[in-house]
Amino acid sequence: MSTSGIQRRAAPLRVTASPAGFTLIELLVVIAIVGVLVSILLPALGAARRSGRQTVCMSNLRQYGVAAEGYSSDHKERIPTFSWRAGRSYSGYADLNPAPGGSGFGEAVADTRAGAAQATDIARRLTSRDDLPVPLNWVPHALYNHLVLNDYLVARLPEPSMVCPEDSVRKGWQADPTNAADPFDPSDPGRWRLAYSSSYAMIPAAYSADFYDPLLGGFTAAPTNQYLVINMGERALGTRKTFEVRAPGSKVLLFDLIARHERRASYYAKPDARQPLLFFDSSVRIKRSSEANLGGLPNAPWNPAPLMVQYRPDRGLGDPPTASGLLFDTFAARYQWTRGGLQGIDFTGAERPPE
Repeated sequence: MSTSGIQRRAAPLRVTASPAGFTLIELLVVIAIVGVLVSILLPALGAARRSGRQTVCMSNLRQYGVAAEGYSSDHKERIPTFSWRAGRSYSGYADLNPAPGGSGFGEAVADTRAGAAQATDIARRLTSRDDLPVPLNWVPHALYNHLVLNDYLVARLPEPSMVCPEDSVRKGWQADPTNAADPFDPSDPGRWRLAYSSSYAMIPAAYSADFYDPLLGGFTAAPTNQYLVINMGERALGTRKTFEVRAPGSKVLLFDLIARHERRASYYAKPDARQPLLFFDSSVRIKRSSEANLGGLPNAPWNPAPLMVQYRPDRGLGDPPTASGLLFDTFAARYQWTRGGLQGIDFTGAERPPE
């Protein structure tokens, strides 16, 4: 039988489908690429976050500078700090009148106690916590002068702008003021002050005399072996005026004892420490410690040797470890203890450029 008339069916086309998803090799390549991108981007993102927090810190200092200028203009050129004097009445709280001090105390000690009462008065009024006691043996001038500006501006407490965004310990205290724990003495009834402290310290010469003077009361404020503690001396605190500053654009007013904005935080006097500084002309500039002139001992201004200070970190305050790995490091002091006080110069040729 002839097959010429028989139509043959064409075989159906068969399409071979590609396997779904990635092969193992493709997946490993993708993971490797992602890992490389992450390793490149993470440091950049970390640097960007640090830069953003540093910008906030500079804004905090600038706000302080503007407020300090306004305060000085309204208070006969006084540098903002505590002004109460012992034995006088200032407060609406009976237990703070007259301001404590009394007979038997030297002028500096008595008026410092009055300053502690003034700080307590401000904290009570701005927080409505009327039960806050006056802390004992407290020199509020070092880390609490901002309370005077808070009062001047009728501002809130806690005040976030007085804490560096890198200062996680104080940010924690601000978040829960009633449970701020004193790393030195958790049972201290005056520990309430921690929630209202500042990351930024005012230079001691802004509230104490520049140098030893036997005719005017003798010793002035000076450093101790604990970097957060100063020796008050024998002369009254809080009497300085802005016109006493010789070079406002070269003289630091406010700084952080810890330079927090580099990859590794460090003590401010470490030569390579770099951080924003508020100057007396209200400018804020980023400076390295090694750029600053060496400091001098206020009670021995005739001694040409640089003043050496010790950094003993306290982990309860979140302080970074020493660079040496030892219990303490020793550095040459800089703008915290300027040679010549308010008459001295911290950064030679550092005046703010004309705008």
